Parts: sequence; C-alpha cells; structure tokens
Amino acid sequence: MTLPPLEGQGIGGSVSGGFAVGVASLVVRQSNVYRKKLTFVNDSVNIMYGAKGDIALINAGVRLNANGGTWVIEPDTRGRIWTGAVSFIATAAASNICFTEDW
Repeated sequence: MTLPPLEGQGIGGSVSGGFAVGVASLVVRQSNVYRKKLTFVNDSVNIMYGAKGDIALINAGVRLNANGGTWVIEPDTRGRIWTGAVSFIATAAASNICFTEDW
C-alpha cells in the first residue's frame, strides 16, 4: 500500500490558542491522529483538571495548579502519543487555559 504525500494535508504544523474553561467539562482539543506534542498552561487563578477523553472531573485526572500549572502530552519511549480528545474543567468560571499543538 502506498501512502499519499503529506503536503497539503496540514501535516507538520502548529496551532496555539486558548479557551475559557468553566465548572462544566469542556473539550479543549479534538482528536488529531497526526499529533506530535500538546502543551497546556493554566493561565488563571483557579485550579483546573484535565482528562484524556471527552469528560473532565474535579479532583480527577491531571491537576493544573493556578498561575502556570502545565501539562505536556508527548510521545512515550516507544513513540506512542495520545491522539484523542482532551477535556478540562475548572474550580471557577471563566478560567483561561492556553495551548500549543504540534503535528
């Protein structure tokens, strides 16, 4: 089987942005099978919790402390990386999270 060329398919790029996360779970990044690295930084004064998948819960998953708590999703020692959706929930409304995703 011959794979198509990657040019023109958005491969080898990067995107940065941010979201206002509240007290209900929010999918911040959708699935991306080409993902190489995904970094989140809590840019608020409130604690946030991240989860791999569609639902984040308070006091579960990955805790991002206020004012700069960071979570980096990158390949493991075998080169495997989570390519599914990533969700967040915050302990207060309008809590900002910044991200950068590379593919």
